[in-house]
Amino acid sequence: MRNLAQILREMKGINEIMSITASTSVLLGDRNLAKVVVELHEKLKHVRDEAYHLLFGLRGIKKDVLITITDIVENISDMADSAEDMANLVIKGKELHPILKSVLGEEERRVFLILVKPGPLVGRSLMELNLETKAGVRVLAIKREEKWIISPAGREKLRENDLLLCVGKEKGRDLLKKAIAGTVKI
Repeated sequence: MRNLAQILREMKGINEIMSITASTSVLLGDRNLAKVVVELHEKLKHVRDEAYHLLFGLRGIKKDVLITITDIVENISDMADSAEDMANLVIKGKELHPILKSVLGEEERRVFLILVKPGPLVGRSLMELNLETKAGVRVLAIKREEKWIISPAGREKLRENDLLLCVGKEKGRDLLKKAIAGTVKI
């Protein structure tokens, strides 16, 4: 069983990924990224419920500590709700105010999805690939079958049909696509 600190770290990680992914989905009008935000929101709700279950099962916890931790959980949930609201606007095809798009467009890094196909990257660990250094791309999460692996560890090995949720510049995205296709060696 996980402890409260581990659960809160996971909630924080999911929320950070949701926020940057929602922003990119709005900027690009990318419904696929928006759908990822909605999926991650569902995962966050399950983790939040796990936090409450553990928190309210603790004996002898001081009232002020309980209130503080509950506030943290709720603040993370509120931010995630906002990210989901942004994503739902994209899914529904709503146009956003040009100023919002302008502000979001100033960021050079983008979130993108890449499907791992049979090839040279399958079976290699994230640590071995060292994508941040070699391509300027960070893997935020991996969707494997129907399960999301948030902030995957360096020992995590890529599998065929993994869906990588990454952040990086366009040049890094293109390099990663070529590496997956086997036309460039990483």
